[in-house]
Amino acid sequence: MVVLSPAFGFGIFFVGLYGTSLGVVNPGLFYTLSALSMIAVRLKSKSFMDRVAPLKICTASTACGLAGFLLLLMAGSSDLAYYAAGILYGVCLGVSMPLNQSVAVKNTPAERWGAANALYLLASDVGIGVSSIVWGLVNDAAGFPATICCVMGCILAAWVVAWFSYPSTRRDRKKA
Repeated sequence: MVVLSPAFGFGIFFVGLYGTSLGVVNPGLFYTLSALSMIAVRLKSKSFMDRVAPLKICTASTACGLAGFLLLLMAGSSDLAYYAAGILYGVCLGVSMPLNQSVAVKNTPAERWGAANALYLLASDVGIGVSSIVWGLVNDAAGFPATICCVMGCILAAWVVAWFSYPSTRRDRKKA
């Protein structure tokens, strides 16, 4: 979560400002669309979270996140691309956050579930908090396109971390 949370931090703190700088008519709609897609995917996620290997789900979430930020990067003055990025951002956030928490808890002994949840939330808060400072500095020095490329790098790095740390199958997850 420390590696993935900076991507969410950019969305929380800078996407509205980015939309304003692009001339998007209603940049706040990004947040509404991302919230709606996050709610929808969370309501439907139980059906596949228990049947599909965590790494496969993480890969799909990573693809949505990368596509969303790529759309932001290419949005220019296209309100539609900017809003579509919000939907993909919400799907990525709505899948990856509960997935990571589930993997953390299910691969921890029952007596340590509280600690696993606390560590997960701490990693999320630290990633978002520190990234808000870093993204501000990067943005001031190099602009939004460079910052968005860095955010996409965080999403890819988080996928690599997941590749090495997630259980590979549902069976592996049950053993832990």
